[in-house]
This record gives sequence, structure tokens and C-alpha cells, in this order.
Amino acid sequence: MSQTETWTVRRILQWTTDWLSKQGVGSPRLDGELLLAHTLTLRRLDLFLDPDRPLSPDELQRYKAFIKRRAAREPVAYIVGKKPFLHWELTVTAGVLIPRPETEHLVQAAQDFFNQQQRAPHTILDIGTGSGAILLALLDHFNEAQGIGIDISKAALACAQHNGEQLNLNNRAQWLYSHFCDDLPHESRFDLILSNPPYINSDVIPTLEAEVNQWEPRLALDGGVDGMQAYQQIIPAAVARLNPGGLLGVEIGHDQGPRVAALMQQHGLQQVVVHKDYAQHDRVVLGHR
Repeated sequence: MSQTETWTVRRILQWTTDWLSKQGVGSPRLDGELLLAHTLTLRRLDLFLDPDRPLSPDELQRYKAFIKRRAAREPVAYIVGKKPFLHWELTVTAGVLIPRPETEHLVQAAQDFFNQQQRAPHTILDIGTGSGAILLALLDHFNEAQGIGIDISKAALACAQHNGEQLNLNNRAQWLYSHFCDDLPHESRFDLILSNPPYINSDVIPTLEAEVNQWEPRLALDGGVDGMQAYQQIIPAAVARLNPGGLLGVEIGHDQGPRVAALMQQHGLQQVVVHKDYAQHDRVVLGHR
């Protein structure tokens, strides 16, 4: 790619699609568009409205640096520093799990539970908060609730704190370092506890796409030999901190529904239900006291 040539939006995207495809990137055209829009501080739509816009030498240099990172299989979210979640774009930094559409089902299922009962939770706990996506979405929906997001990753807590500031929700959120519920005040009790824990079998992680197994934090992915390690710690600890009538919800892998549901029932939760995601895979388990 010569910097002495004229590179328009159309031409650079055609070149990028071909080059990233040869590097094994799964969505080369989309990623090229996202990175170019970020480079030019434009919306993706603007690229199509002005496809003959030439890139300046500085813009071309910045864009080349971004696509080299993408060719190394660094996720787009880490390169641009943000990821859509529900109706927001959240900041995402290296070392923090990238929010996924599947997790929106966990948030929606909890909202639906309380909406159907025509009541709202006053206290919310998000175990393994990561970017803060789950807790912030719930605080936005339940606008009188207070919440705590816990994590053992300082990078995650810093990212969640930043997102809370950007969304003006930190007046109702606390971000605390804690291994599951171990470091919470003994008297803390909650109406709603949610978690998207690590649930991938340890031996599966090396087989995942490079964007995941080489770049995202293993701490947020590895669920142990059978993927159940985190649930075995979270569920009894969460049940002990649920108020009467409170709800526990967790995200799960597609084949974990029966095992996680049985574990919730074993620890005394009622009306345990498994919810499916957009692809009709088991994705969320809810149970209440």
C-alpha cells in the first residue's frame, strides 16, 4: 500500500477486505469499515455516503496501524476501545471481557421477571462485572436501584468505573474487588444477583478463534474441567445473600442448562427456568427464593 497513491474510502475498503481475508480474519469487510470509520471519526453510514473521499497521509498511516493489529487477530473492540451493548457503546480495554449480544438475554430476562411481577429490585449485585455492562444496564432500567459490581480484575474494575462515569450511573453503583462474594460485607443482601461467569471447559479454550483464546482474559473464560467450577461457587454464595423473593440469574454455555438448573434447585431456589438466546441455545438460568 503506497502512501504516494490516492486512496479513497471505496478503494481502501476493497483492498482491506482482500488483505484481511488472506490473513484469516472472519469478517474482513465489516472490520475494515469499523476501523476506517474509527480512523476518520465517522459513522459507518458516512463511509457509504462519501465513498470517493480521499484519505490524508496521516489518516492512511493510522488506518494501516489498525488493520495490522486486526491482522494479528486483535479484536476490533480492543482496537477501537468500545463495543455496542444494548443501546450503548461501552468502553472496553485490553484485559476485559468484550460484552456479547448473548449477555443481553441475561439482562432482559431479569428485567422481564421483575416487570411481570410489577415490582423492582432495590439492591443488585453483578458477580464478575467485567466492563460493568450488566449492572449498568440494570441500573438504567431500574432507576431507583443501587448496585455493586465485583471482580478480581483491577483492569475490569477500572473499565466498569469509567463506563459508570460516562453513563452518569456511578452515583448508584459501587465497584469492589472481591473473589465471588468472599470480600463483600457480611450483612450485604440483594434483591437481584446476576453473573456471566467463566463457563468454557478448559480444554476447549485452545480451540477457540484466535481473537478469543489469544486476546481475551482467560480468567473470564475458563470454567474448569467441566465448565461448572464458577457456578459451584457462585450459586451457594449468591443464595445466601438473596433477600426473600430475590432472583438469581446466570449466563450459561449451550449444554449447561440442566446441570446449572439442578444446582440452583439443590440450593433451594424455586421456579428455576432455562431461557434460550437468539440462536435457540440455552443461555440463561433464573431461579428465585
